[in-house]
Amino acid sequence: MISSYVEKPNCIILAISPANQDIATSDAIELAREVDPSGRTFGVITKLDLMDKGTNAFNKEGHTDCTTHDGCL
Repeated sequence: MISSYVEKPNCIILAISPANQDIATSDAIELAREVDPSGRTFGVITKLDLMDKGTNAFNKEGHTDCTTHDGCL
């Protein structure tokens, strides 16, 4: 059902993923990668306060480890 909405070219995709789960395996981000060839996806990482102590949501460049075709989500 969700696919029928996000496949529309005039739809803006809001991919939301909690930081206390593995972002690389997020269903929302995976779906956005499949249907978004033009870069109309905005990524939101929530629950940063619930991350395990000593973990980091960002890599050395200051981006998340999950990227789309042309940049960081």
